[in-house]
Amino acid sequence: MLRRIACASLVWAVLGVPALAKPVDLTIIHTNDTHDHLEPFDTPTTKDVGGVARRAGLFDQIRATTRNVMFLDAGDVCQGTPIFTLFGGSPDFDAAAACGYDAFTVGNHDLDNGLAALRTYTKGLKQPELSCNLTDAKGHLLWPAYHVFERGGLKIAVIGVMSEDAFLAVAADKRQGVVFHDPEPILKQLVAQLRPKADLVVLLSHSGYDREMQYAKELTGVDVIVGGHSHTKLDHPVPVTEADGRTTLVTQAYCYGEYAGRIDLTVDHQRIQKWSGELLPIDASLKPDAKVAAIADKYNARIEAKMNEVVGQAAVPFISGDKSNGNAPIVEMVADVLRAEGHADVGLMNSGGVRSSLPQGKLTRGMIFTMLPFPNRLVVLKATGEQLQQVLDYTAAKVGHEGALEVSGVTFVDAGGKATDVKVGGAPLDPAKTYTLATIDYIANGNDGATVFKQFADVQPTGALARDAFFDYLKTHALTAPQGDRILHAPAATH
Repeated sequence: MLRRIACASLVWAVLGVPALAKPVDLTIIHTNDTHDHLEPFDTPTTKDVGGVARRAGLFDQIRATTRNVMFLDAGDVCQGTPIFTLFGGSPDFDAAAACGYDAFTVGNHDLDNGLAALRTYTKGLKQPELSCNLTDAKGHLLWPAYHVFERGGLKIAVIGVMSEDAFLAVAADKRQGVVFHDPEPILKQLVAQLRPKADLVVLLSHSGYDREMQYAKELTGVDVIVGGHSHTKLDHPVPVTEADGRTTLVTQAYCYGEYAGRIDLTVDHQRIQKWSGELLPIDASLKPDAKVAAIADKYNARIEAKMNEVVGQAAVPFISGDKSNGNAPIVEMVADVLRAEGHADVGLMNSGGVRSSLPQGKLTRGMIFTMLPFPNRLVVLKATGEQLQQVLDYTAAKVGHEGALEVSGVTFVDAGGKATDVKVGGAPLDPAKTYTLATIDYIANGNDGATVFKQFADVQPTGALARDAFFDYLKTHALTAPQGDRILHAPAATH
């Protein structure tokens, strides 16, 4: 099976790479996790950044001044603003194609509406989507494993890959028709086959920075890893030295199209001889590409009035920064809303489901759509105290990791990945008591590694989207800052 997967697109007739007459310069421009941010946006620290038309304008400038250049995207083109919610991913891929990318890899959020929908979004896409470890049930690749490009005499093999963490972030019902395979043996075989025939091997990865650093250390023969999924901001590529002395460069360009990454390489005898890299800001100083602007503006005009409608107030700003280390106010606030609207004892929200910040003051419908872009539904579970303890143990173990949860109505001490001194509504947890838990169906169905929730037989759908429950809450409440830490940490042991 693995051999079949690895070799499925290996149709390169060249038996070897002739020696270059002289070193060749190559520029790689890369993005990742642009997440449907077609229009410029504000962040908590900067105003009027991003925008796909400006990104295309930057690409136009680089093409005009750079001889050998490639444009790569490491996945999650889709999902993140009301444009995707209302129109799906066709606007995203239409705009990205018009930017002139050379290749994409598949991101987990590109599958948010399922495989068939993604096929529709990318129908007619001239640039290849690449993935070496996603197949159908018979083991046939759903996308080509790699593509070989030529620039200035250089042969550049670009391989697409997705990690298991990213794949499991796709809701289970949206994974139908897609089978995940461990990428490591596939990549080792592919790189071994491609390395003798390529001047440069590039891994286009939707795996997360930690996993991509592992690829760099474990795989021999990869020159560049253009990464995504973890939204890591790397101001410069990170060099990793392999056992044979080859340097592998690992890079990511943050998220939402606020930056594009640039790597300038000099390649000779199948090795990088010199390199430099940086992030290029995408802001109002760039001239937008008119063709791409027309694509984005066409969709934005259809929703602008409704999304600018004021729906509530925030007493304080809520920042979507590092949400996985526990006590993230913006995620706790969403858990508070779920608990209130579900009339539950405990609220639970996953950090990955909260996608953007909220400003202090007036809140618009579009801000809430962008913060909670997914079509998750509010559900209420009934749990014994013992089952709640298991959920909180899972929550404690996930602190600092992808898939972390925040809580409402409960406090506990994280003692080495176990929840101790648990209090619900200020009272000690009663193992024999039945509690109600409000969360989203994505978590209740055991996605994102939250399999502890699969034990619950009594799951009560409310019928409401979590986002709509949020709108209902804002009719009578202003958003206020959560008070005090809910997840406490046991002091480190001393010796």
